[in-house]
Amino acid sequence: AAVVYGGIVNSPVQRLTETELYNGDVFTETADLSVGRGFGSSGGTQNDAIMAGGLGTPTGKLDTEIWNGTSWTEVANLNTLRWNHTGIGTANHMVVVTGHPGSTALSNVEEWNGDSWSEVSEMSTLRAFAGPAAGGLGSQGIYAGGYTYPVQGDTGITELWNATATTTGSFGL
Repeated sequence: AAVVYGGIVNSPVQRLTETELYNGDVFTETADLSVGRGFGSSGGTQNDAIMAGGLGTPTGKLDTEIWNGTSWTEVANLNTLRWNHTGIGTANHMVVVTGHPGSTALSNVEEWNGDSWSEVSEMSTLRAFAGPAAGGLGSQGIYAGGYTYPVQGDTGITELWNATATTTGSFGL
């Protein structure tokens, strides 16, 4: 079982609001997101999920929405506009890592406590576009790769993050 939501279609350009449930055999469309967007962070399960930030029309979105298995509810916004960021955690406790606000990348991390977002310890490298190259719980995780700024290019830098510190290593590229 799974839940799939949001996204971007390129031709013609559309920011999707659709939510679809998968039961192991077929997808069924259900309640839509309030804000159409893609390239956001998500986490959780089929019955308890979160969507934060992302690229809307015409720019990034701060919106956060929680899925309860049947509908979406708008909750507190992210503090920093971004897309192409990575989410680590669940609908009740999540971190949003790095991202791209338009002309550069970010190193900041925001933590969701189930009610609001707060800025916490930053990553050591400005980057975005790592996609699902991360994993962990809301209190700690690993973030690998991405695209660095201001020197633009792919990176093999890997950071182990927790709420109070960041440790950096590299797999090289």
